[in-house]
Amino acid sequence: MSTAAARRRCQQMLLTLGVAVVAIAALPTARADAIYREWSCDSRGSGVPCGYYVAPQYYPWLFVGNRTDRVAGEVCAKAKTAADNIRSGSGCDYNVNSRASYMASAYPESFAYVYWAGPGGPLGVFGDANTTG
Repeated sequence: MSTAAARRRCQQMLLTLGVAVVAIAALPTARADAIYREWSCDSRGSGVPCGYYVAPQYYPWLFVGNRTDRVAGEVCAKAKTAADNIRSGSGCDYNVNSRASYMASAYPESFAYVYWAGPGGPLGVFGDANTTG
């Protein structure tokens, strides 16, 4: 290989390395610390949300879970954005006493809340959420 060819090859390798470093630097950074929260709401009526804090606290939740005292017609675990959009992965299960919702991604950050719906009640509602899925 000639000196000129070796020099071009070296320049190509350096350019490739430079592009790779820029691409890695452009990736979004994850929060270094995982966040886990538990909360409970005693004697909640049907359809009454029970959230982590009274005022919404927004985090990059990947998981929201719900447990109730006993089987309910509908048990829901959801994450809602500041724009009032329900995150994909949020949902409800029917005729159970628990629900696990897994978000597809951590963003946009959201407020975690749980509730039950149906006849009977009131029921105790217990929620938990974490940023690690």
